[in-house]
Amino acid sequence: MNMRSVIEKAGLAAMLAMSSACTHIEEAALTDQLPDLPGATALSSDAEFGAERAALSDWLDRYLKHEYRIAGGRFFVDDPQTKWVVVDAFARNHIEQNLAGVREYKEWHDPGYDLVSLWQVGSEGRMLAVAMAGDDLPDGRRLIGYFDLEKK
Repeated sequence: MNMRSVIEKAGLAAMLAMSSACTHIEEAALTDQLPDLPGATALSSDAEFGAERAALSDWLDRYLKHEYRIAGGRFFVDDPQTKWVVVDAFARNHIEQNLAGVREYKEWHDPGYDLVSLWQVGSEGRMLAVAMAGDDLPDGRRLIGYFDLEKK
């Protein structure tokens, strides 16, 4: 085997390794690529506000007319005075600037009343939703969720 063949094979192997690494990065959960909400407390245990998390997830599923499956999520609690417009603007800035996300509007969306935003990220049709519960938690704070979605 000549030196050129060795270099070409080594180059091909390196390109395949980089390609594999890039695929792995692209497949990372979208919710893990979003920063924590400033001032909010990330919920680390599934037991924390479990019923309320389930209720927000169920509400989102119904809102999206069961078109998507929730593939994962992260939840936060924040001050009861938290306004949706602030949460939505924070998410929009990060999703558009850092994930090249494009906001998607459903025909039934009612801005200002529906506490949810939906985003397509990447060309593979990956979807991300940000939602806030309409009611306060038992302790008075607000529940906010980031959701990875898959088309059903």
